Parts: sequence; structure tokens; C-alpha cells
Amino acid sequence: MFSIVATETSVLTFISVPGIAYRGNWNFLQLALGYIFGRILVSLILIPLFFKYGVTSIYELLGQRFNKSIQKLASATFLFTRILADGVRFAAVSIIIQSITNWPISLSIIVLGVVTLIYTVSGGLKTVIHIDAFQFLIYLISAIICIVFLLNHIDLSLFGAIEYLKNNEKLQFFNFSNNILFHPFSFISAFIGGTMLSLSSHGADYMMVQRVLATKDISSAKKAMIGSGIFVFIQFSLFLFIGSLIYVHTDCYMLDKDQEIAYVINNILPVGFKGLVIAGVLSAAMSTLSSSINSLSSSLMRDWFPNLKSIKISRIVSIIFTIVLILFSLIFRNSNDALVIIGLKVASFTYGALLSFFILSKIDIKIEPLIVFLGYVSSIIAVFYFIEYQIAWTFYIIGSVCINLFIVLALYYIKNKFLNYLFSLLLLVSIYPLLSTNHQAQILNTNIIDFKIKSDCVDNNILLGSDIFRENVNKFEQYKNIGIVVNNTSEIISIDESRKNIKINLSNSDKVKKIFTPEHGLSNNYQAGDVISNDNSYNIPIISLYDNQRKPNLVDLENIDMMIFDIQDIGSRYYTYISTMTYIMEACSEKKIPLFILDRPNPIGGKVDGPVLDREFSSFVGMHPIPISHGMTIGELAFMINELKWHGDKFVDLNIIKMQGWNHGMYFEHTGKNWIPPSPNIPDNQTAFLYQGACLLEGTNISEGRGTDMPFKYIGAPWINSSALISQLKQLDLGGVSFREVSFIPKYIPGKSTNPKFKNQRCNGIEIVVYDRSKVSPVSIFVHIIDIIANLHKKEFKFIETNFIDKLYGSNQLREYILDDEDINSLIDDWSIEIHNFKQLSAPFLIYE
Repeated sequence: MFSIVATETSVLTFISVPGIAYRGNWNFLQLALGYIFGRILVSLILIPLFFKYGVTSIYELLGQRFNKSIQKLASATFLFTRILADGVRFAAVSIIIQSITNWPISLSIIVLGVVTLIYTVSGGLKTVIHIDAFQFLIYLISAIICIVFLLNHIDLSLFGAIEYLKNNEKLQFFNFSNNILFHPFSFISAFIGGTMLSLSSHGADYMMVQRVLATKDISSAKKAMIGSGIFVFIQFSLFLFIGSLIYVHTDCYMLDKDQEIAYVINNILPVGFKGLVIAGVLSAAMSTLSSSINSLSSSLMRDWFPNLKSIKISRIVSIIFTIVLILFSLIFRNSNDALVIIGLKVASFTYGALLSFFILSKIDIKIEPLIVFLGYVSSIIAVFYFIEYQIAWTFYIIGSVCINLFIVLALYYIKNKFLNYLFSLLLLVSIYPLLSTNHQAQILNTNIIDFKIKSDCVDNNILLGSDIFRENVNKFEQYKNIGIVVNNTSEIISIDESRKNIKINLSNSDKVKKIFTPEHGLSNNYQAGDVISNDNSYNIPIISLYDNQRKPNLVDLENIDMMIFDIQDIGSRYYTYISTMTYIMEACSEKKIPLFILDRPNPIGGKVDGPVLDREFSSFVGMHPIPISHGMTIGELAFMINELKWHGDKFVDLNIIKMQGWNHGMYFEHTGKNWIPPSPNIPDNQTAFLYQGACLLEGTNISEGRGTDMPFKYIGAPWINSSALISQLKQLDLGGVSFREVSFIPKYIPGKSTNPKFKNQRCNGIEIVVYDRSKVSPVSIFVHIIDIIANLHKKEFKFIETNFIDKLYGSNQLREYILDDEDINSLIDDWSIEIHNFKQLSAPFLIYE
């Protein structure tokens, strides 16, 4: 019984199960409940069958029931599944060994493999089982040691820790979600999945069944089988509790995947106990590896070469399988999923086909091997379709079993050879949709770096990409010469203008060699359109990207091996920081320099509004075919620009440091951050919200409020009839906004507005007051304002002669509609189709809810 438990869970339980509770909750135990029920079924149905036939390899039973071809097919399926599943398990142990010894992964795996191989081939199955049982006790004691020392290190009592976990929904056991078919850990899907996984793994997987076949009688076999399920449940509970206690002990930044036990060993356990727990981990790894080597070799020899009785050849086969397992473990080491889940998914892929063989062997009818084979192929193809349609992996086994049995029994009772061959052809044809290239291509060219944060750390204050990067900068030590694209909104710099000093707020600050700045300069003291020169007066050279050049040249990027972009955007297409970022991306792709975007909130939320830019009107105030209000973060935009190659012919090595705690329903004030003006005339987020429409006035002779304390909130001109304008705006019944009459005199304001429209002239106008942003469309409001003023003041109103309005709007439609006196509502209505198409285009690139 202990050997079964040690073999099936082993190092995956030790390393990966704590991470499930650490990152989630205790829903995983629902699967373990199914394990117990599945083993009861094995004891009632399959174990009596194995003892009745007296087989050494369970696949011999299939050879006796059907023929040798089916026996070999089942054995091959087992061999394939076991190599993949145990390659995953073997990969897991490298995490601990590497963490403790700093050995390369390949060396740690080879050493462990050789040591395990020696005692496996020396003592055979009896040695494996006895050592497994001893190893199980070692790592069970190790788990208890981890719990004791974690409880001793946390600031809370046991009950205080439990209360903290409950408040953070970390102890949830049952999940009665209605989304059963697509959610692997809703109760019904988890229980069914656990039952079928246990029924097939402990009834049709030779590595597990091999142990009960070695017991003295059928009663002992049943006790070992059912008892192992109960012990697995207890074991999972212990390791989940370890993960929960680690969550209580650690700070806001979540540990890397599958590093939880390494954290305990390195930071919690004293000397002596460290060694014992490491011994437990090694024991767990070796128990699985030894069992796998033994069962793989035994199955190959008994099912494929039954006439070879040589122990020497068996040992050579064991060596070969050890090498194969090592190779596969190196492949699986780089997966993004929890390794225990990968192991279960791999097993679920073929276990249905294996289990179906044994169910069919119980049916008292003579089935042709061809029909059995067709059912087998059908069940494997079915799993591919389950994956295609995102069915929860916990249904893979029961689904494939049902399809297998249905096909076999249907073909058996039809008894028509022509239909058998026709069905074979249909099976081949059914594979075509899975191989079709019409599926959406997987996005592989952008790396989303997602450092997880505890939920209670971001309840009232989100963490920006820069916050997260600063805490994890040590993980990027391979970069020696860094360039940064920043301005006053960046959190990775502090500017002291009086001393001409720029402090880099990173632990590797000495690696920053050059600073690149966008429009408005480093300190946000240049007004819109001001040309800015390079500046070598600071302690770090500053290269302006708003001089004669907008794109870094190759000399500027010489010796730079990493670029960082950390600037606050405001969510409107014509804000030029998007264009600067695009030129940075283009330059980095040419020089093959990795670019890291430290993501920032879209301060005006995730609403998409306005027309999509026509590429014919692309310019520095709008380069890409996106709406005026795109609803995306700067990182999401970079993601889309890169994947769609809007920046050039080559992908850039793009890395986006994801924020934590932000979603598209937030406005900036929900972030808990202080607003830092990203440009001189955007003093607050309310202004940023109105700017998405008010900027269109820059293409007209209407003042947008520059030269006042209310830019983009005041609009006017000396000749505007304010009361008539408000009267017509009220007739439009625009929700969430009100208007009031104002008069103002645009003045010279250093660094903000040196020559505003109607300088020193009294302007009649209106103030736009937003009281419910959810109902407001600033773009349509200002399109209506321009239209109304153009009709009220046909002689006075003008578009700027350069037709700058076309670049801002993204086409010449707005200008032509107004000049031709067409119904502006029909123009606004046309946006809905463009917005719908854009949402579909941008959906794969949204990295936040």
C-alpha cells in the first residue's frame, strides 16, 4: 500500500501540490475523493480478473482474451504514457536539487537517475517495493516537519492563520460551479475525473497494478488498493496545508511556480531538518523513477519479447529506459503549468483507451481485433477533439471510454466488414480538422511576464509594471547595458533638476547607460510640439526622441542589450507616446535588443469609442488603425503592434511586465496612485477623460482651453454664442454630462502654452462637466460641438488650413461631413461597426479582464 502511494504521487505531490493551495485553494481534494471511489471499483471489478488469469503483466490478459496484437498495442500505449507522465515527475525533482545545490538541471537528473538505476536493477521488484515504502515514510515525516516549522515562523496562531486563509478564500474545498463541462475542478467534473483516473491508472496501468499482483492473495491486494486511496487523500491534505501556510508566511510577491518547498527548505528549516526534508524529496523522486524503470522494462520484456528470459538483457533495457526518462524530463521542465496537472493531463490522454480494453475483456462476446483497434483509435481521436473544444481534462477518460465502447459494440452488432473499412476511412478523415491551418495561430512572439501578487496586497492599490519590475530586477541580471525610455511619470527614476542628477530607482542602477525621452521632455516642461534637443548636462546622457529624429538611431543603441519603456499613456490614439513606443519597437527589432514594457493603467478605462484610423491618414498623432479611444493599456497595445507587425517587418523581442490588481473597468483614481501629469496640459484624470474628444478642436480655430487653468474643459472663441451652443447641446440629450457658460482669456503660460489660440482675447465658451463617465462619449460630444459651432457660425468657424483635423480624426470624413452639411449622427453611427471589428481584432491581445 505504501509503495503504491509512493509511486503514484511521489515528488509531484511534494513539489507541486503545495503550489496548488498556495496559488488557489483546496478544490484539488475533490479529485482525491474520486480517487478513493475509483480504487473501490478496481478492487471489485479488475483485481479478481487479474488473479483469476494469474498474469505477470496485465496486458497478457488482453493477449489471452483477444490476440497478441491487442496485447502489444495496450503495452505500447502504457509505455508511451508512462514515459511522458514520469518524464514530468522526474522533471519536478530537478527544481529542488537545483535550488539546494546550484547544480545544472542536467547534472542533478543524471546523478539521481544513475543512483536509482543501480538499486533497481540490482534488487528487482521486491527491492523497489520495500524501498518505496521506506521512502514514503521519509517524505511523509518531511511534510510534517515543514508544517511544524511553518507554524512556528508565522506571526499568527494556528487558528489565526486558518482565519486569515478563510478570509482570503484559500480553504475552499467544494466548488459547485455550474460550468461543469469546461471547469476541471467543479465538484462533479473533479469527482468523475478522479474516479476515472484512479480506475484506469490503478486498473489498466501496469506500474500501479504490478504492486498488487505481488501481494500474497486477492484480499491483501484489495486492502492495499483501497487503503492507498485513503492515504493519498490524507497526503494531499498535508501538502495542501503546507502550501496554505507558505501563503500566510510569504510577502506580497508570489513565489515562482513549483518553488514552494524550495522556499521552505531555504528560508524556514534549520540545519539538520533541511537535510531530512531534502532526503524526503529525493526519496519521493527515486520511488517513482525506480517503479517506472522496473515496470517499463517488465512490460516490454513480457509483452513484446516473452521468450527472452535473460536478466542481463532486462538490465540493459532498464538502462535504455532510464536514459529516455532523463531526456523527457528535460523537455517538460520548461512548462508553464503546475507539473502535477501536466502529469494528470498526460495520463488522461491515453488511460481511456487502456481502460476500455479491460472493460471489453469482461464482456462475454467474441470481438474481432480490428473492431477493438478501431475503438482504440476512436478514443484517442476523441481526446484531441475534447482539447479542441476546451472540454475539462477531467472528462477525457470517461469521454474516451464511452466513445470507445459505443464504436466497438456498434460495429460488433452490425457485423459488416465493408462498414468496418468505411469507418476506418472516416476515422482518417476526422483527423483533418485537427490538422487544419484555419485555427487561430498561437501567439508566440511576445512574452507576458506575470509575477503573481497576493490578492490582499492589491485590494486598494494596484501594482504597476514598474513596481513589480523593481522587486524582481535581480531576475534580469544577464543584461549589462540598459537604455530606458522615460519621462516624469516613470517610477524607475527620480529627477533632481537643480543638481542635474537622475537617480535610477533600481538595484542595478549602474547598468543604465542612456535615457530616451518623448514629447514634452524628461521633466514635462515643454509644451505640445516644442522641439527638444539632446541633453548631456545630467549624470546620464539624455537622447530626445522629439528632435529632428523620432526614432533611436543605430549609434544611440550601440552596446545597449536591454531597453525599458516606462511612460504613462492616457488612452487616446493621438497621444504621441504610442508613436514613440512604436519607433522604439522598430529600432529594437532592427538591433535585436529585448524591449521590456513596464505596463501602466489606461487611466480612462477600457471603453472603446470613436472611428478607427484609416492608414492613409497615419501620422505621429495616430500611426495605427485603432479607434480614438482604444481601451487598451500601453502594454496591450505593444502586444498587438508586435504580433500584427505594425511596427515593421520583423518581430521585436517584446516582454511585457504585467500589472497586478488592475482591470479594464477601472479609472485612474481606482488605482490608489497619485496622478502625475504626463504632459503639461493634462493636469488630472478628468482632463485626460475629456481629452479623448477635446483634442479634435486642435484641428479647428476653436480654443481648446490652452492658456487657462482648465485646458480641454473650457472651449470657446470670441465669436461663439455660448447660450445657443448650450441650448442645442441640451436638445441632444447627452447622458452623464452638463454644460455651463464661461468666458476666459487665454494667456501665456511658460512650459504649457506660449502662444495659445486667441491669446489675450476674451473668449465666449462653455465648460464641460462630466458627472457620470459610464454614460459619456467625449468623442461624440466634441464631434457634435464642432458640428453645432460650424452651423451657428458659418463665417467664423474654420478648419486649420493644413487639414490637421484629418490626422486627428483618422480620415477626412468629419471635415467633409461638416463642410457638406451632412447629418453628423450618421457619421457617429458608422463607428459602431468599426468598434465591433476592432474589439474582435484586439481581443487576443487583452491581458487584463
